[in-house]
Amino acid sequence: MTCRRMSVNLAARRGGRRTVHAMLKFAWIAPSHFVALCLLALLNKQEFRRGAQKDRLEQSGCWNRGRTESESSRTSNAMEKYKLQPPARVSMAGLASLTIVLLLAGCPGTSAVPTEGRGRTTTIARDSGYAASVAQWRDFLSCWDRDASKARQGRDDMGPALIAKGQGSPDVSLSARIKARERALGVELPRSYVDFLTAAQPDASWSELSRKTGLLSIDAIDTVARLDPEGVRIAHAHPLHASDETYFVYGVDQDSVVLRSSYFADAIVVGKYGDSLYEQIVLFPQVRTSDGEMEAALLGWSGVYRAPSFAEVMRQLSYHDLGRADHVPPYAQTSLAGTCADRLPQNNVWWK
Repeated sequence: MTCRRMSVNLAARRGGRRTVHAMLKFAWIAPSHFVALCLLALLNKQEFRRGAQKDRLEQSGCWNRGRTESESSRTSNAMEKYKLQPPARVSMAGLASLTIVLLLAGCPGTSAVPTEGRGRTTTIARDSGYAASVAQWRDFLSCWDRDASKARQGRDDMGPALIAKGQGSPDVSLSARIKARERALGVELPRSYVDFLTAAQPDASWSELSRKTGLLSIDAIDTVARLDPEGVRIAHAHPLHASDETYFVYGVDQDSVVLRSSYFADAIVVGKYGDSLYEQIVLFPQVRTSDGEMEAALLGWSGVYRAPSFAEVMRQLSYHDLGRADHVPPYAQTSLAGTCADRLPQNNVWWK
């Protein structure tokens, strides 16, 4: 059993769903450093094997009173190394916090976020390539809805499609609602997202998406800080800031563990692409392209996928939603050719 699987199962047996989400959300920060999480798992392997004793595990936590002498010795050595005081009982939140501290120690390719400049907007010298219209969005969404329905025929292993084709009649109040939400958030939403709202008119609330996929109503979009404050607290407790050289890479060459944790609080949640709380579709207001598009991303426990525009994220998700790949985006532009993604045109795409 892999260390990652052990950590997930160990947490799940203790029933701390919110904390499990927090652990999973940041477990991808440095997969090569998952040895830290292995350390915690090894310290408790005897207790882990006693799965039938669930109640005792839940009561006593990670450092169970029934551990062996060798486990006790390893625990003491580890705690002495990290200068921790041995608690009588360790809560699930405590385990998650210690895990994250160990994971973040020595994470390659990142550095602490400087105090100054966290709220600044970075403009990429290149444009996003976005060249679609509202009519093309409607065509794209109709194609997606049709192909997703076909892909699910006779298959029980696929959940509901992420998207449904746009509404028939235009919403005359939408423009005013978009302006009101922009004022509330203090940002100007990118054109590709506004065009999508006009074409699709999503109407879901955050509570409705708690255990399913979909796109939020314009009135329901909000920052991660407000919708998922626990994840933001953890991100701020262990700040990471990738360099421009490693961060501004898109397409299949992108490293999914490269991130800027200071961006998370102000990220705008516009939907969810998975059943879990942390599988969010977000916009990062801190990054703009030269044509005004906002960096968009898919957050997940296995990594973060980022794209120069919301339109590119949706093109990628349209392919993902058809069950044609065994992994989440990114997919190569050559893979998207000949699919519904072609209905949402882009010019001068400079990423693979």
